[in-house]
Amino acid sequence: MGTRRGGRQIITKVEGPFTAITEWKDTSGNSSTGDKPGSIQINGQKVTPGSNLYGAEGEDSRTFTYKSEGRTIFCFTFGNPEPTDYSGEISITRDGQEIFNYTGDYQRTNPEQYPVVYEMPALPGDELKITIKGELKIWDVGYKKMQYIWN
Repeated sequence: MGTRRGGRQIITKVEGPFTAITEWKDTSGNSSTGDKPGSIQINGQKVTPGSNLYGAEGEDSRTFTYKSEGRTIFCFTFGNPEPTDYSGEISITRDGQEIFNYTGDYQRTNPEQYPVVYEMPALPGDELKITIKGELKIWDVGYKKMQYIWN
């Protein structure tokens, strides 16, 4: 039994270290590296983004595209910073099909759950489009590559 378990661990991929997405294109074709402010306030908590921060930046909405280059876990943290009217919204499509939709009303009714860390698996070639509307912000956007334990 112990040999079988050890063998399974050797051939099973695990999450590697977090890699920040330091530049991606929005729908206008413009590159964006995001902002890196000192901190933002979410439900009375001081939050300091570790690598990047993205939002609609004064536009109605902004869409960013991520194309997975391998088997990864795509991840980010999100919430409506204070002061807020909870009008923010985020949606994610994978290869054109919506897989996630969030509106700020969830934060209004469940403030103790925010900020939220979102993680999802992505396969090689998956194209994710992340659309941000209103005041909602996402930060520490990146991925963890699935790798063997010896990598």
